[in-house]
Amino acid sequence: MTVSNNGSNGSDKTIAMPTFGIELAEAIQSSLQANMKAAIAIQEELATFASYRAQTNATAGEALSKCKNWDDAVRAQQDWAKTTADDYMQESKKLMELSREAMQAVFGSLVQWRGRTER
Repeated sequence: MTVSNNGSNGSDKTIAMPTFGIELAEAIQSSLQANMKAAIAIQEELATFASYRAQTNATAGEALSKCKNWDDAVRAQQDWAKTTADDYMQESKKLMELSREAMQAVFGSLVQWRGRTER
């Protein structure tokens, strides 16, 4: 890319603009867009999980309130604890996957730009 610069003395100077500046700006823009998209996806996942856990906790509380004896109450709490641990383990896996995908998307365009500039 070249830019013409008419000097005050009437001379016309052509300045070569490095294309990597524009390509870098585009890579950064793409990276920022990917970052926002990833942040939204993670926030949506967290909101969905929080809603699910609130419902699950309410259901467990209701089951606990209907227990007739201590054995039933302990069993209900154990079931809740196991379900909760399993749910959080699955959610952490989902969040790690979303984070991995986000990093690939965010840095992918910058890595591609870097590869083009090293030729």
